[in-house]
Amino acid sequence: MRLLRVRGGHRTLAQELRYRLKVFDQMPIITTVQTAFSDRTANTALRIAQLVGIALLLACVSWAGIALTREYGRVATIWPANGILIGLLLRTSLRRWPSFMAAGFAGNFVADFLTGDPLALAVGLTFCNSLEVLLAAWPIHCLVRNDLDPVKLAASARRIIAWVLLAPVVPGALAGLMLVGAAGASFLDIVAVWYPADMLGIVLMTPFVLAVNRRVAQRLFGPRRLATLLSLAFLGAITVGVFCQDTLPLLFLTFPPLLWVVFRLGLAGAALGLILMSGIAVLFTLHGHGPLALVHAASIPERILLLQFFVAVASLMAYPVGVVLTERQRLQQTLAESERRFRTFSEHSSDVIIRAGMDGSRHYVSPSVVEILGWSADATQGDMRLDCIHPEDRAGYLRELAAMQGGKRDSTLAYRFRHKDGHYVWLESKCRVVPGTGPDGQDEIIKVVRDISRRKEVEDALAKSERDLRAVTDNLPVLIAFIDTHRIVRFCNATHEEWLGYSNQHLLGCHLSELLGPQAYAEQLDVFARALQGERGEFDLTLNHGGRPRYARVTYMPRRAENGAVTGIYSLTMDLTAIKTAEQQLMRLARHDTLTGLPNRYQFNERLEQALARARRTGHALAVMFLDIDHFKTINDTQGHAIGDEVLQEFGRRVHGCVRATDMIARLAGDEFVAVVENMRTPEESQFVARKILRAVGEPFESSAGAMDVTTSIGIAFIRDGSTPAAEALHMADTALYEVKAHGRNAFRLVADAPLAQSA
Repeated sequence: MRLLRVRGGHRTLAQELRYRLKVFDQMPIITTVQTAFSDRTANTALRIAQLVGIALLLACVSWAGIALTREYGRVATIWPANGILIGLLLRTSLRRWPSFMAAGFAGNFVADFLTGDPLALAVGLTFCNSLEVLLAAWPIHCLVRNDLDPVKLAASARRIIAWVLLAPVVPGALAGLMLVGAAGASFLDIVAVWYPADMLGIVLMTPFVLAVNRRVAQRLFGPRRLATLLSLAFLGAITVGVFCQDTLPLLFLTFPPLLWVVFRLGLAGAALGLILMSGIAVLFTLHGHGPLALVHAASIPERILLLQFFVAVASLMAYPVGVVLTERQRLQQTLAESERRFRTFSEHSSDVIIRAGMDGSRHYVSPSVVEILGWSADATQGDMRLDCIHPEDRAGYLRELAAMQGGKRDSTLAYRFRHKDGHYVWLESKCRVVPGTGPDGQDEIIKVVRDISRRKEVEDALAKSERDLRAVTDNLPVLIAFIDTHRIVRFCNATHEEWLGYSNQHLLGCHLSELLGPQAYAEQLDVFARALQGERGEFDLTLNHGGRPRYARVTYMPRRAENGAVTGIYSLTMDLTAIKTAEQQLMRLARHDTLTGLPNRYQFNERLEQALARARRTGHALAVMFLDIDHFKTINDTQGHAIGDEVLQEFGRRVHGCVRATDMIARLAGDEFVAVVENMRTPEESQFVARKILRAVGEPFESSAGAMDVTTSIGIAFIRDGSTPAAEALHMADTALYEVKAHGRNAFRLVADAPLAQSA
């Protein structure tokens, strides 16, 4: 080998090329292009090699068929080439059919041409074979598509056989017309040999090609190849023994070894055995040997027809048996795989799988029962272990079993079962009635039993927590509710019944408008809408139950899901009645005298300003009266302040009774009282009121200390048009009061915008 001198030593030409290619392959772009190109080239080369192989195979098979041909008519006894091509077409996709047909056409043409047929005759016969292949393959493809399962093929056997029988008719007739002149035989003789030869070739070779798979290759070349080859050798030996002699009619002896091969290899064995047996039979029969030679009166064509009939009978016997055996084997594999999966599932599942009879007896218990209950699977099989079921749960267990015996198909039951150690385990049993698999065919119960002890602990803890929460919420003086996005009440505490008079069962599921009432519901719509958008909102409302108003403040708080979406509204309603009452009381205290209940100085000043404003607006006069109790200090000093308070209260009542409801009486301080009388037309009207007060006060006072005589002095300021300021009007009345006191008390004095005559 030539060596190249390189830096650091010598390399051969091959080593140098590999080195250069290695460097070239390290270039990323070149690597990508090279990979794509090499993959496409490899696929194209593989397809070309496949088509060449098909062409060579069919050429060889066609040449062998022609070599076994009678001299006249040049028609083969069995023509396997078409059956092989049909099987190959059915095993590939429809888009590759043209290339396969071209390869088959080339193989058949080469065989015909090399055996001496003229070019035109070779092309014509090859066309007839291609037409026959299409007439058989296309209908079968339409029936089964790409599903070549033997059982499904057997389901369409009638239609497939019909097409196989019809496919050679038209091509055989065309071939007969071509060979009439070339072979010197009659048209019917040629068709009579062509038709069964092609039909048998399809029957023999197409199933073989379809049945060839990895399993057949393993049987022929794998560890069990010796037994397989011995079976085929046994069939071949018997067939040779039958057809090498021509003295005894022993055709039937070939059937037992053929069936033996079928039983060993299934459908593939039927195809292999028929091919082997047919080849031997054809060779010996064409050479004048075999049981068919005993028919001395028959010609060679008649013996060939008998041989073809024999092969057809053998096929009708072998293929159905092969299909049945293949399906049986497939079912056994499916059953074994199903059982293996079930075993794997049941033995490694954390749940217990139980197969029980309708009486409750256990036929199978999975091994996981040891982990859950401590009992072995054998110990839990047999009759029901009612003694292991908690006494409180036995009745429910038996009741559910009776329901399933009565026709119920599915059931779920939770119960306690005694562990082998003595404690009880909570179990959940999901049961289903299924058709029985036993010899008696009775229904059975399949149970999946799961340990739910931990779940029960969580459920009990959750229930306790819920009870505690309910106890807290039901005893809070607050209305707590949850309202969904459709304004439906989903939760409410017991305080609702106390405040509203409705039970929780009545309120749950009702619309918010029913809970609040139409008016309050309309007032809170905007707040609720904002709460649904994620805002917290408040509003006040008044609840009426039992004739007593309850003032409340409602707070809406949105509840959010994990994704942030609002899924409902929490409603908290607090009772503000006490606060409102206190506010009203404080307001009253701020504007009323606590002893007499009359308006105080603050309210008097306010209402006096309002009265003057009305007088200015209407032009009517008003009278401001300043009153005090004569010698009130003497009453306090001699009788005590308690009696003085009684006098003040009674004085306020008597004065208040002398004026109209629209007029005002107020207590300023001590024994000082004021009155504002509106809508006066003349000063005499105010004097009339003053005399009425004097008479009312002059009546004896009944107190805790007995009857008392009380008098009053009154100063009157008559304001004609309200233009006089309030302070000045009050000062005028106060000045008039002091003038009355200076002249002896128990009287009144009136002053006005213009001087008036005084009255006693």
